[in-house]
Amino acid sequence: PELGDQLSPGSSRGPEYETHQLKPDLAAPGFNIHSARAGSGVEQMTGTSMASPHVAGAAALLLERHPGWTPTIVKAALMTTAVQTRDEYGAPYPETRTGAGRVNPSLAIDTPVIAADAAAPERVSLSFGLLEISGPHLAKRNIELTNLSGQPWAGSIVVSNTLANAGVTLTPAKPTVSVPAKGSATVVLLSLIHI
Repeated sequence: PELGDQLSPGSSRGPEYETHQLKPDLAAPGFNIHSARAGSGVEQMTGTSMASPHVAGAAALLLERHPGWTPTIVKAALMTTAVQTRDEYGAPYPETRTGAGRVNPSLAIDTPVIAADAAAPERVSLSFGLLEISGPHLAKRNIELTNLSGQPWAGSIVVSNTLANAGVTLTPAKPTVSVPAKGSATVVLLSLIHI
C-alpha cells in the first residue's frame, strides 16, 4: 500500500486558481491502472480517468448501503475517513497535493461521524483561501460534526499540519468533543499567524 499511495509526478495540485480554496478533495489510485479497453482486451492507463472510477465506485458502495445519504454526506464520509498519503521518504503529502488523502471505502461505509466546514458544508474541507495580511492575524472557523449513528460519540480534536509554516498555528478551541446520537456538534478551530 505504501508504494500505491505515492503520488504520480504528473498529478495536478491545488489550491484552486481563482478562489484559492483547497483542492483536490481526495486522492485515488490512478497510475498504471489495468483497465478494460473499449471493444475488448485490457489496457494500462494513467490519469484522472483512472482515479475517478475508484472514487465513483466508492461512492456507489456507500449509496448502496445508505440510500438516504445525500451527495454531501457521501463526500464528507469519503473525505473524513481518507487515509493519509506519504512520499517515498515517509513524509506526508500536503493537502494541496492529495486533499484529505486516499479514498478508503471500507472505513467510509460505516463511519459514525462526518465532518464539514460549517460555513460551506458542500465543500466539506476547511479552507482559509488566500490571506493577504501585513500583521498578526487570527481567524476562527467552525467544523460541524454530524453523528450518523444511533449512539453518542466522543473524541479528541487533533490538528495535523503537513506544511510546517513558521509562525502559523492551527489549534482547536477545546481538545475534546461529544456528539449526541443522530445529532451534531461544532468544533471551533483557531488559526493564528505571526509575521
